[in-house]
Amino acid sequence: MTMVLSEYTTHLLINGQVLPREIADETWIKVMGWTMFLMSLIGMAVNLRVLQGFFKQKMSSFYIMCSSKTLSNMIIILCYLFHNAPITIINNFTGPTSANIIVNQMVSYGIYLLGPVTQLLISINRLMVIIFVKKSITQNNQKITFAILICFWVAAIVITAWGSRDTCNVIYNPELLNWWSGGCDDNIGEAAMGFVILCAILSNLCNLVVVIKLAMSMMRYAILQSQYRQETISGVIS
Repeated sequence: MTMVLSEYTTHLLINGQVLPREIADETWIKVMGWTMFLMSLIGMAVNLRVLQGFFKQKMSSFYIMCSSKTLSNMIIILCYLFHNAPITIINNFTGPTSANIIVNQMVSYGIYLLGPVTQLLISINRLMVIIFVKKSITQNNQKITFAILICFWVAAIVITAWGSRDTCNVIYNPELLNWWSGGCDDNIGEAAMGFVILCAILSNLCNLVVVIKLAMSMMRYAILQSQYRQETISGVIS
């Protein structure tokens, strides 16, 4: 039986914006919908458990950033759990709606970009602790961390709202099992991907410096231990 397409997808086909082979099989759509739903449930349970563990700790700058990253992860998962997965399972796509646009703008750009940004901040935090050990122990940076994170959260909300315009939005189409751009999304997508790659590079550079610093500290410790043993043995012999 041929799947009845929505007017929106039919319009894309007629205008040559999508090809017939890009239309997903109806059975495959349901399988992917249930997979999306189950994976979202698992992801939500894991992130709730992780967040619970963070709240039991003393909320240092590190744990505040980790909690923020976990919250942004949970928002993205909720977008799939309560919107993308259900419309995929029932395969009842009527076209773009305000909910679809806002949800997938968060998933694609707004809240999504908080992940790599926060990961970079966490890597910088580790690096600062390793380099400035004494200052990091005595100095309280929670307020600064809160202020920085609030700025990024506000920026994520602004990006979501700005991208939710009719001529520049991201739409999830279950009939394609893919996202569709409403207009100027292509340039934004390239910029977002470049930003994510930049954050990943900087984060890994920070982690590399941390690893090198720890390795050097361990080598110095091993040398001091060796010298201490030699001095002890020499003292016993003499």
